[in-house]
Amino acid sequence: MKLLIADDDLTSRTMLAEVTRTWGYEPVLLDDGMAAWELLEDHDDDPPRLLLLDWEMPTLDGVDLCRRIRARETADPPYIIMLTIRQATADVVEALENGANDYLTKPFDATELQARMIAARRVLDLQARLLTAVASLAHQVEHDPLTGLRARAAAIREVRKAVADTRQREQPFALAICDIDRLTEINVRHGTRAGDAVIQAVATRIAQMRDPAEVLGRYADNAVLIGIERDRDAAMLEFEQIRAAVASDPVVLDGLSLSVTVRIGATVVPAVDKRSHASGLLRNLDLALAAARAQGGNQIQFDTDAPA
Repeated sequence: MKLLIADDDLTSRTMLAEVTRTWGYEPVLLDDGMAAWELLEDHDDDPPRLLLLDWEMPTLDGVDLCRRIRARETADPPYIIMLTIRQATADVVEALENGANDYLTKPFDATELQARMIAARRVLDLQARLLTAVASLAHQVEHDPLTGLRARAAAIREVRKAVADTRQREQPFALAICDIDRLTEINVRHGTRAGDAVIQAVATRIAQMRDPAEVLGRYADNAVLIGIERDRDAAMLEFEQIRAAVASDPVVLDGLSLSVTVRIGATVVPAVDKRSHASGLLRNLDLALAAARAQGGNQIQFDTDAPA
């Protein structure tokens, strides 16, 4: 584990480096507070998360460095042990109030320092596990468990963002819903396990054909939402490739071969359009999808408001 030692006294730095190496740490040695701050601010590096700071340092002292560190917005703050000759209770209080996690006076007992660093690592490990758990929960909320695509709410947020971005750049934007034909019939005849396999297969084929940013997510039980920066003619060609790719190969499950097709409802926001909103586009998509369903499926229908 990386350990930042910031101390302007060479003897103290050297001694701390030697002893902490024997405890399995990788010490990074600096002699002033500003250099320590710049190291921690370097987001291209992997900065240490456990810090041993002296109070009295040139350029930026230990307490001011603590203040700067705690003022940063981060979910994974470092653990700071202030190691200093100051022994007054007021000094301990000032250091802790300004962001230090622990305080130890010089000359220190090596066994005590090691014990405090072990306690610090427990806190950092717990913090890391908590962040991993939060990230996992956030992923579960944002993604559909069956297909791995964005969930409906996240997909609709992506629609709003994409519409705003393309409007600002004055680029045309095509939006489509790919809905699986006769999925209810598959579920009734072969079971929901077969239906889930079909949904997964269709989502995978679409995801493999498109840039990940274009497959916006699962819009409904059996529908995938796609957004691409294309005008109507170009979008029609690309949506046709998706329709044909899905229809070209059956979905095979336990020796059962299932022919699958999709109906696609689509709409287009012209490059110069300043008025269209995501909610209106989604309503248009539902109408276009209903028209494709009425025509028997396995086809593409643009809404009547989409520019030719």
